[in-house]
Amino acid sequence: MATGYTFACSHCGHTVGTSGPWEFYRDSQGKVQPYGHPVPFSEEAEKAGVWGLLGDVFCPSCNKTEKIILEEYVRPVENSFKVWARKVTVLPKYKTAPCCPDCGGPLYLGDLEGQSCPLCGKGCFEGGAAWMS
Repeated sequence: MATGYTFACSHCGHTVGTSGPWEFYRDSQGKVQPYGHPVPFSEEAEKAGVWGLLGDVFCPSCNKTEKIILEEYVRPVENSFKVWARKVTVLPKYKTAPCCPDCGGPLYLGDLEGQSCPLCGKGCFEGGAAWMS
């Protein structure tokens, strides 16, 4: 189930929003498309099945939020229920935590609480879950 998180620096107020994980599929050109939750957004999504999960994650080193694939499956599964029941086989390259594609640093989805603010360096992030789908 996807969750949205909001964090703010205790010193300067710099805010960061993250969300995920979200189901996705690949269209006929191989492009990542939102699948829908809890049901597919379209007939194309339903026919394609769920190919994996993605998220809007934060890299403190780059001070930016980016949408990345968190895991992709060997074979698409028919629906979200199999994803959340963990009846999937994850491609080997996604069996470890993803790193920032730009700097190689750690990425954060919902665990920014207490991390130093990359903008001012004086405060720490406070906050947490803001919504859940």
